[in-house]
Amino acid sequence: MGAQDKAGDSDDPGQGREHAPVSPGTDAAAQDPERSVLQEIEGRAGRAPRIVLHGSDSADAASPYAQPTAKDTVPRGRGNYQILGEIARGGMGTVLKGLDTDLGRDVALKVLHPQLALKPSTLHRFIEEAQIGGQLQHPGVVPVYELGLMADDRPYFTMKLVKGRTLSALLVQRNAPDEDRHRFLSIFESICQTVAYAHSKGVIHRDLKPANVMVGAFGEVQVVDWGLAKVLARGGVADEERALSAASEPDPVVIETVRSGSSGSGSDSLEGSVMGTPAYMSPEQAAGHLDEIDERSDVFALGAILCEILTGRSPYAPEEGDEPDGTPRTLLLASQAALEPALERLESCSADPELVGIARDCLAPARRDRPQNAEKVAARVRRFLASNEERRRAAELRAAAARVRTRAAIVIFAGLLIGVGLGVWGYLGLQEERERRAEEARAALDNAARSARALQAEGRHDEALHAVESARELIATFGGDEALERRARQIFLETRQASDEARERADREARNRAFAERLTEIRHEVSGASVISRPYAQAFREYGLNVTGPDPTTALSIMLASGIAEEFALALDDWARRVSSSPREMHVSDRLTQLAIDLDPHPLRRQMREAIVRHDAEALVDLCRARNISDVGPGALWVFVHALDDNGERDTARALLGHALEDFPDDFLLHRLAAEIAGSEGQAELALRHILAALSLHPESAHAHEDAAGRHFDVGDHASALHAWRRADELDPEVAGARRSFRQVRSRIAIGDYEGALAVSGGRGRARVRTDNETTATESLRLLARSRRGDLTLEELRDMERPSTAPERAWLAYALATHPEGERAEAQRALELVGPAAAGSGGRRETSFVEALAFVVAATAVERWADALQTIDDVLDVEPTGDRHQAAIVGALRAEALAGLGRLDEAHATLASAEREAASLTYSYPADWRPAADLLRFLRQARRAVER
Repeated sequence: MGAQDKAGDSDDPGQGREHAPVSPGTDAAAQDPERSVLQEIEGRAGRAPRIVLHGSDSADAASPYAQPTAKDTVPRGRGNYQILGEIARGGMGTVLKGLDTDLGRDVALKVLHPQLALKPSTLHRFIEEAQIGGQLQHPGVVPVYELGLMADDRPYFTMKLVKGRTLSALLVQRNAPDEDRHRFLSIFESICQTVAYAHSKGVIHRDLKPANVMVGAFGEVQVVDWGLAKVLARGGVADEERALSAASEPDPVVIETVRSGSSGSGSDSLEGSVMGTPAYMSPEQAAGHLDEIDERSDVFALGAILCEILTGRSPYAPEEGDEPDGTPRTLLLASQAALEPALERLESCSADPELVGIARDCLAPARRDRPQNAEKVAARVRRFLASNEERRRAAELRAAAARVRTRAAIVIFAGLLIGVGLGVWGYLGLQEERERRAEEARAALDNAARSARALQAEGRHDEALHAVESARELIATFGGDEALERRARQIFLETRQASDEARERADREARNRAFAERLTEIRHEVSGASVISRPYAQAFREYGLNVTGPDPTTALSIMLASGIAEEFALALDDWARRVSSSPREMHVSDRLTQLAIDLDPHPLRRQMREAIVRHDAEALVDLCRARNISDVGPGALWVFVHALDDNGERDTARALLGHALEDFPDDFLLHRLAAEIAGSEGQAELALRHILAALSLHPESAHAHEDAAGRHFDVGDHASALHAWRRADELDPEVAGARRSFRQVRSRIAIGDYEGALAVSGGRGRARVRTDNETTATESLRLLARSRRGDLTLEELRDMERPSTAPERAWLAYALATHPEGERAEAQRALELVGPAAAGSGGRRETSFVEALAFVVAATAVERWADALQTIDDVLDVEPTGDRHQAAIVGALRAEALAGLGRLDEAHATLASAEREAASLTYSYPADWRPAADLLRFLRQARRAVER
């Protein structure tokens, strides 16, 4: 609760300055452990800078979607950390994406699994990983920022959020092992440098592999996942060898961790166990001989990575028919150093012998035959890259010299022509020279043709055409050989044709990729046939397809040949589902689904679509039981869940959606669908978690921000809802939902922004209370806002006629009971307006929240504590809605009523619960909360009551 009351605004004249509720005897601005640095500054100065650099993931430093949704995901004592969602989950812990709102930067939080937090050995290893990352100060190591505890006492540490692709993914993307080899060798050198730095600090990684190397968009290389890292004990065999290698050099500073002593705890208790990835393990590591593992075990893993770079496969990569990597068979091969296949692949690859030699030395079965540490490997790779660069430059110089010699030869040739008349011997020499030049021209043409083919294979079409054209011009310079000139022209025409075809193919592929992205964007839009059908129809027409015409055969042929047939099919599925609700469009829906069936040969998706066309709910349910149902992919699962729900199989749809999210946790549409279903079932918190997960995957979706605003509203987080609506408007002003205006008025009133509420509702004037085209609910809210803002005086409220409807009476009563200038008489008038409906024992469950709330506030004002508490119990707490704002208000009013009845112990406990509920709301955007907000006002009143 960072909002503060300014002097003179307090409800109690004896209080010159007040804060939002805190625990008894504390000062919120000075002692609240949950306040961040910026919240502290804002509490003092009212405003603090919030800068977000261009290109940051968190475009709005005060993004409403970063707040934690459950106490077990909140770092204890760190109000500046907000949780965006889950990034990954492993055997030891979960990695969460968070936002440090003080610095405006994204961070990764690694949190230990609850069951593992009770195991001392695992707890020690987790802390050691954090300590190692915190002390390894190198650009190639992901920096660890902080070690702390979550609200449920699980340890966590924060680190830089690494963005890029793994080396493993980049290697798989290659068409051949020799493709872009220089780039991968540069990456490998960076890996060696990072590991060499760790070795200098006495740390070994023990799980080096391409999947644990991240390559950023700007070439940065980082070695990640130090969870199995070990700090070598000082002394023993490893240290003796280190001392011999260092000679007289000073001993470097080493890493100190909870397990780096000689107590024998921690990793020492794992004698004989195996940790790491078998496909990259040294023999001693695979055999579980932990006392033999040192820097040279990491050197073996570096050799394994280099082997994969050079040959495309890891040393123990399974052959066809073998068990998958990591099974006991692979572990057995690693423990036996069965390297013959890998060494054969190295010898037969096209890499330089010096590189092959580095890989062979690193992969030596015996530790003593390997390079001593990663620095030795890095030095050899560095020398090779430097010499390779020198060879490349020398080749360029030789080529330049050859061009000079060619020009000189032309000059000499011209001189020979001048001397033709000097004699027969000159003529014969000239003929011989012409034949030699013709032979050189033919060789140049052959070389140009080969170069053109190689350049075309790399997509360098302009260079290929230039190479052939240059050879053709050289031939034309000599002249006289018509056959050679015709051949040169033919090669030039063929090269140009191939280049034109390649360009057309590339343009077509780019167009198809862009169209597939457009179809995905349409699928990301809000639900509703009228909203979505038009964009689909327009997109297909612009592509040149008429899929709803009488003869879709031509369109089908084009889609089959496009290379994105599956994307077309998914779009048709979605389009068909959205128009199927209209009886007039049923035939269109069936035709679209039939086209999807013809486009996509996948058997399970075909059966799914056929069942959808038949509206066969039983067949759809049977398909859900297929063991390989996830093979249909996330897009089809999304359609499948919708089809089940549309056919009345909500339970099966929900179960299938749960399995789909387990298999595809990073799918935006599945999370949006989960939020939609949870929201329709009244599970507001669950719906909010899913829409926040969707936003973390697609933060630029205006529709998802609009949905998130509604979910925040449902749980009573009105400040976050307003920020979400604002972000949706920034991304796309056209996405405003039908219910947004009324909800924005509600949210602004909730945080005490009565000026903003009137601006949204369109009524600022003192005389205006109602217009013909506005709803009763909105005009009642405007009445309350005008009353709290001071536009309607207490006298004007008193003079208003008794409204004819219960909702209008409820809002008028609430405005009277909460008017800043109100007294006991206004409370009595409020009781007269709502008392018969809200008081007593009969029919309370049908009383509206506002009606009951007005009664409770008025009854409290006249000290009818028992009636207020009875109404709270009978009406306000009958069916909890998940609205945290309402829950906090009800808790504050209950605490005040209990205090009035003298039940102070219950009052203290109830108020503490209400303050915790309010904290989850006001900490999101403390600067947005006005001191006059009813929630803060009721909490202050309750605090005074229980401490009186």
